[in-house]
Amino acid sequence: RQAGHSFFTCWMGNNDVLGIATNGGVEESINFLGLDIAIYQFTDISEFREKYDSLLASLTSGGAKGVCATLPNIMSIPYFSTITPSYFDKDVWIETGTGNIRKAIDGDLLLLSTKSVIEDLNGTSSTNPAPNTGVIDVAEAAEISSYVIAYNEQIKASAEKYNVPVVDMYSFFESFPDGITVDGVTLTQKYIEGGAMSLDGIHPNPRGHALIANEFIKAINNHYFSTIPLVSVGEYPGIMFPN
Repeated sequence: RQAGHSFFTCWMGNNDVLGIATNGGVEESINFLGLDIAIYQFTDISEFREKYDSLLASLTSGGAKGVCATLPNIMSIPYFSTITPSYFDKDVWIETGTGNIRKAIDGDLLLLSTKSVIEDLNGTSSTNPAPNTGVIDVAEAAEISSYVIAYNEQIKASAEKYNVPVVDMYSFFESFPDGITVDGVTLTQKYIEGGAMSLDGIHPNPRGHALIANEFIKAINNHYFSTIPLVSVGEYPGIMFPN
C-alpha cells in the first residue's frame, strides 16, 4: 500500500488454496540449505486469520476505508472443471491422494493440464494411471472446498471487526453455471466459449474482470452510500487468442 492512502481493495487468500489445488491437492516442500520450505501447502486457518487481521489493521490505519472480498469456489473454474472423466471415450485411471489406483469417477477432477497427459497414454490403465498431482479426487476436492469455506468465514469475521464491507465472490462465481447476461452478452465460466475466463483456465479475461469490478463497485456504493457508476462490461474484450 502507499503511505497516506484513503481507500483500498483487499482480495487476498486465493493463493493460500490455489497453489496446492493446481498441484492436485498434494502438499509438497523443497529442502533448501537444510530447511524444508513448503511450496504447495494449505495455510493453517488460525494463521490465515492472524495475517488477515494484521493486513486489515494496517490498511485501515489512519481512518482509510476499503472493501474486501471472499474467495470463489475454485473447483468451479475451468482449470479444474473442464476435463471430467466423461470427457474421454475410454476409462481413465488415476492415482488418488491415498495412493490407491482406480478408475476415475464422477466428482474426480482432472486438471486442464492433465488432458495432454492422458492423451499421451498416461491414465489409460491401472498400470499407467494419471498421477495424483494431475488429479483432484473426490476426497481432495472436499478438503479443498472446506478450506475455501473456512477462509471465507475468517475473511468475513475480520472484515466485520474492522467495519469493512465484503464482496461475496463465492456466491458470485457460483452463479456462473446459469450464465450472467450483461450488456446483451451472456457469460459463463465455461472454458473458452464461456467468454469470461482467460485461456489459462484460472484467471478472468478483461470482460470477466469488468464483471468482477462491478461487484466491488456495488458493494462500495451500498456500504458507503456512494454513486460510483458501473463499468460497461460489453466494452471490454473477451477471449484474446494469441497471434
